[in-house]
Amino acid sequence: MTATAKLWVSLQAGGGISISDALSYTIFSGTLWVFFYVLLERRAASRKIVPRRATRVQIGCEIVYSLRSIVIFGVVGAVVVYAACAGRTRLYAKVDDYGWGWFAVSIVVSAMRSFHAGFSAVGSDDS
Repeated sequence: MTATAKLWVSLQAGGGISISDALSYTIFSGTLWVFFYVLLERRAASRKIVPRRATRVQIGCEIVYSLRSIVIFGVVGAVVVYAACAGRTRLYAKVDDYGWGWFAVSIVVSAMRSFHAGFSAVGSDDS
């Protein structure tokens, strides 16, 4: 695969990830917002952590933060896809290449490595 083709595939993947995340976020958060702030506003008022209503400015800020996150996820996805197309990762497209057992074990091992790295960083006194 040429470098241009790898870049094109990566950009398509990043765009697809961003669009998918935007749709999922809009459906999920929009549904919850309508449910709690429109349909159940009076019933949920006593259970709110902050009793006052959110201002339009605050809602706008939250939407901007979410859009920024969606773009970041898309960029990270594009970089990972490009690295996979360039043979720089150990990602594989067919689970049957290594089997479902290894697929499950690799997720657990990755999670353990991530948790260990996170806990190691918390306990370090490098400051």
